Amino acid sequence: MIYKILLSFFCFLIISCDLVDESDTDCFGTNFGSAYIDDCGYCVGGLTGLEENYRMDDCSECHGAQMYGGCYECGVSSAINYFPLADETLDTWIGDKENGWCWCPDQDNNGACDEGYPDNDNDGWIDGCFENDESLCVVDLCDSFPLENTISCDLESSVQRPYQVGDQLGCTDLQTIFSSCYPECENSFNFLDFEGSVFWLIYEEDW
Repeated sequence: MIYKILLSFFCFLIISCDLVDESDTDCFGTNFGSAYIDDCGYCVGGLTGLEENYRMDDCSECHGAQMYGGCYECGVSSAINYFPLADETLDTWIGDKENGWCWCPDQDNNGACDEGYPDNDNDGWIDGCFENDESLCVVDLCDSFPLENTISCDLESSVQRPYQVGDQLGCTDLQTIFSSCYPECENSFNFLDFEGSVFWLIYEEDW
């Protein structure tokens, strides 16, 4: 009986020594491997055969569809969704400052970016460059209130309330005065103040 116990214990030791220590395996299951999780949540590197962030587009968005340059974000520092990499006023902005875009400068006319402007994928756009698009900016009315303009409304609209998505507002509604805080404050506005801008408005009313 004692021999059977010793034999069983010996076999257990052999099997235990052959087990892989999961704490030493990478995300690909390789013992002491070098694979890791990238910014998009995929296991890359090591023996995976996959490059880091291979599911990230040129605008640093995972599963994005933009596979060639043309990246745009809000570069206005006063905006809620300020994106510093798109702030063309900063000395650190990596785009073509002379022209104000992210298209590769090519003064040598050799079909490649000039020195100092990386373009590893050879798509003609500066890698990691974002242009400022103010139409993407979200502004807090309490911090950055629009200046009153002198635009008058002469729009003739036959659309009646309630409006549907895509309808054009009539002059009556465009010129209606709103207050930006409750119950009253000095900041009042109408939709004409935002002429040429894209904005989101949450209108709440208590009864």
